[in-house]
Amino acid sequence: MTQLIQQPLLSPRAGRLKLLGLFAIAGVPLVLAMVMYFGQILVPVERTNHGELILPALDAGPLVGLDDSLSTSAPWTLLTWGEGACDAQCRESLYIIRQVNLALGRDASRVRHMLVVPEGAGGQTESLALEDYPQLQVRYVERSVLEAVFGERGHENYAIYVVDPLGNLMLRYQPGQRGNDVLEDMKKLLRISKIG
Repeated sequence: MTQLIQQPLLSPRAGRLKLLGLFAIAGVPLVLAMVMYFGQILVPVERTNHGELILPALDAGPLVGLDDSLSTSAPWTLLTWGEGACDAQCRESLYIIRQVNLALGRDASRVRHMLVVPEGAGGQTESLALEDYPQLQVRYVERSVLEAVFGERGHENYAIYVVDPLGNLMLRYQPGQRGNDVLEDMKKLLRISKIG
């Protein structure tokens, strides 16, 4: 005859402690994450982009000439705009967007560079584009389009902007910012992009 060995049951107190321990394993990280998020405590402030992220993104479709009825996607656009004669800052911004486009290598065909000029501005920019920057697209737009897209942001001449293939103006670089900053951001965007 075999004797059954009975294991002693856990005391109610020990069972409660184990249950509380299980809740703590799952709950403490959740509570800690909520405190970090809502209290902005110990949250890393580093970012990977060098340009100013524009949130919410601005609809720049009318500015860069996107047509929603087209089935093909438009390329990414490196854009600068300004008024008046093309001064040193204008030339520097045009140089940067051209060089970034060239430095992208095999992805260069996925990006176009564009100078937007308000209608009525002088023809000096057009001759400049034809001589020094043959692949630069010059687009003349009505001032109302510029105001609709940029609003208060549009007052600084020759900043550099990134527009995605859907027409969202999403990144801004200050005039005089390094071209390597723009290049690094564009490489990342093109690497992870499923569009354009």
